[in-house]
Amino acid sequence: MEFTLEMAVVLGVVVATLVLFSKEVLSPDLVALLAVVTLMLVGVATPATALAGFSNPAVHTIAAMFAISAGIIKTGIIEKFGHRLIHLGGESPTRVFFITLVTVVVLSAFVNNTPIIVMMIPVALGIAAHHDMPASKLLIPISYASILGGSCTLIGTSTNLVVSGIATEKGLAPLSMFEMVPVGLVFAVLGVLYLMLVGRRVLPERQTVTSSVSGGKIREYVTELVIRPGSPLIGRRLGETDLTKDDRLRILEVIRGDEILWPPLGLTVLRADDILLVKGSVGEILAAGRRTGVEIIPDLAPESVKIDALSHTLAEAVVTPGSRFEGATIGEIGFRRHFGVSVLALQRHGRHRIREKVGRLRLLLGDILLVQGDAGAIERLREEEGIVLLEGVEENVVQRHRAPLALAILAGVILAATFSPLPVVACALVGAGLMVATRCISPRELYRSLDVRTLVLVAAMIGVGLTAERTGTTAWIAGHLLAVVEPLGPYGALAMVYLVTNVLTEFLSNAAAAVLMVPLAINTAQDMGVSERPFVLAVAFAASAAFSTPVGYQTNTIVYGPGGYRFSDYPKAGLPLNLLFLVVATILIPVFWPF
Repeated sequence: MEFTLEMAVVLGVVVATLVLFSKEVLSPDLVALLAVVTLMLVGVATPATALAGFSNPAVHTIAAMFAISAGIIKTGIIEKFGHRLIHLGGESPTRVFFITLVTVVVLSAFVNNTPIIVMMIPVALGIAAHHDMPASKLLIPISYASILGGSCTLIGTSTNLVVSGIATEKGLAPLSMFEMVPVGLVFAVLGVLYLMLVGRRVLPERQTVTSSVSGGKIREYVTELVIRPGSPLIGRRLGETDLTKDDRLRILEVIRGDEILWPPLGLTVLRADDILLVKGSVGEILAAGRRTGVEIIPDLAPESVKIDALSHTLAEAVVTPGSRFEGATIGEIGFRRHFGVSVLALQRHGRHRIREKVGRLRLLLGDILLVQGDAGAIERLREEEGIVLLEGVEENVVQRHRAPLALAILAGVILAATFSPLPVVACALVGAGLMVATRCISPRELYRSLDVRTLVLVAAMIGVGLTAERTGTTAWIAGHLLAVVEPLGPYGALAMVYLVTNVLTEFLSNAAAAVLMVPLAINTAQDMGVSERPFVLAVAFAASAAFSTPVGYQTNTIVYGPGGYRFSDYPKAGLPLNLLFLVVATILIPVFWPF
């Protein structure tokens, strides 16, 4: 096949998109939108092709499932089911660990796994505290368990819906509701056994909750300390002050007006109104203020920070997917004005180096804020959607009496999608409408449940994929891929498709990886003269099996901060699981979907 200019443009846009995805310069949805708009502006894609993803049934099905998941959560079904099963564990930490994993697997098979993990974080922290186990041993496993459960059914994860939608567009039969169960169940059993026997043993022991201020291995935060006029530090070199005597408190930079002074800072002569960007534990930050007279900057907290155990509480709050706080600064949100709490510090696990004032940082998914306020203020913050408090396990469900209705609607959607001639999108949209009609959720809650960024990402990437297909780019890549895998036979080709998809999904969105790989997988199978079905299923399973990085799957990102994890913890626990599933998928997929 001749390589054309249009192919070169599409290939260039795809490569640039992959780079931007991996660099996290912009959010994935904006990157995907830029990609499809670029293809349209240069004339490679027609508006109809570029925007076709927004009318794709897969996108509408995902939106409807977000609403149905919201109804299940708002009526307390997830909470009640989770607590009941976990209670069965009794006082045995091993039994509690096992039942927690099984609970998450079962729930995630039918409800979007992201809100399940948001709900489970406080539960997991409560279990860890009760059984005196580090929460870091529990949070990555429950994230992995949600991925395992989501791989068992069509509606378990949006990725499966995307794969099914693209396969349908290519003239193949859509995935059925329980088509993935045979291999998905094997993955779930092997995954839970791995987490029980190996996974939790290789995970670190780290302290994760605010109550650890008194001692132990404490997580570190970044905050700002300001030198007020009249401070005894003025005129002294930083290296000669008490601020540098404890190596547990690190001075990252000095901000002087619009100028940033970088380390080494030992000879820097301090001036009035200098801002010190520091990193350390809660105790060290507060102690530094008491010892030296510096103050936590007013943009973050009141001018005088005093921890009064009787009237004030320290709490940690994590930014969750779809939060209105994502992309906003602490100053823009107005925590003190709206909630009555002060933000003392921010924790961001090494994904970005702090190069500006903390108060001006745009909040990201997974950021943890250390806040201070009285009991009423903390409760007001707890009620805010898009924020999860990491201390305590509270019940905020107000529609508990409608739980049977919500459960009946979910069951009806599953049964109708499985046994009726109606397409899945119709069943899901009716289910979402019934959730509102029966008042399981309000219209406002329905709109708030929609993860717009995910929907835009999927729709825009479908437009990119269609453009790649219609310009012949997909066929050209598939031809070169075939030259590599054809000597390996169908099993080798299947393993290669799974591996490439799995590597992509660890660094990109799983939906983006699926959109890119499904057409390639189908073309490869057709060129080899074998059934496309096993290759489509390989993409579906591989795109969800993101265990080795914190950015490959949203649930991994959510538990990153609360678990006190480092990037290296994920490949340590997840890479063996990735390799195990590669082998199992290559062997089992052709058994249930022959070549």
